[in-house]
Amino acid sequence: MSNLSESGEFPTIERVFELLDDWRHLPDYQLERRADIFFALFLPEVLGKHFGIDINPILIPEFPIKNRQDNTSKKMDYLALQKSPDGKSAQQAFLIELKTDVKSIKRDQISVLEDAVCKGIDEIIEDLKLIAMSESVKGSPQTRGKYFHLFRALEKTTLIEIPNGDELEKLLPSGKLKTDLYKEYVGEIEIKECPRLEIVYILPEKSKNFPYNNVSQIYFKEFLEYANNQGGVIGNRFAESLERWEKQAGLCLPQ
Repeated sequence: MSNLSESGEFPTIERVFELLDDWRHLPDYQLERRADIFFALFLPEVLGKHFGIDINPILIPEFPIKNRQDNTSKKMDYLALQKSPDGKSAQQAFLIELKTDVKSIKRDQISVLEDAVCKGIDEIIEDLKLIAMSESVKGSPQTRGKYFHLFRALEKTTLIEIPNGDELEKLLPSGKLKTDLYKEYVGEIEIKECPRLEIVYILPEKSKNFPYNNVSQIYFKEFLEYANNQGGVIGNRFAESLERWEKQAGLCLPQ
């Protein structure tokens, strides 16, 4: 397996997928952590087609869900929202988990997602504000900036409004934003909508042993079809790997 393409160029997208195809069979390699960007390229279209709605192209990866006992969080692979038809409101939101191996689904993870659905998106955002105002976040200029980026992304989905966002944007990189003022600005963030929240799992294929009700499932073949038909060079090569990834890792002969 050469690092060079036929034209002598390096690196190539072919080589990226060759490594993913090969390394996923190793004991501690987590394919979903490396392949999530390729799923994200096609997720709004695939999700929209699956549910028959338009999805906002802005995805929030590693979306934090606050733990009950403290200001730490568990991360969901993606938050996606229905595209607002009027630019003001979205009726549906999705917490999405990507699994390249069905056996990696854990009961405690489902419990976190079910709790999140019971809370609703408004309480999830209020919890997010608590995390952003906690000592571990507000005391670090870099971490404050990252949470501001997160809130800005949520604002672009029309989910929230940051009343003093422009002022906050000016102060963050200057180093002049004091922690108390930052806390005040975050506290003023307004939740504009409370769309319905649904859990979605992206899985290699339908599993007879998937034990959870009220959880929507999207299979790799739905991504494969879209990537093949409309994905261009990257999509076509992604589709080739998806066919391989439908089979359980470790159950193929080494290449």
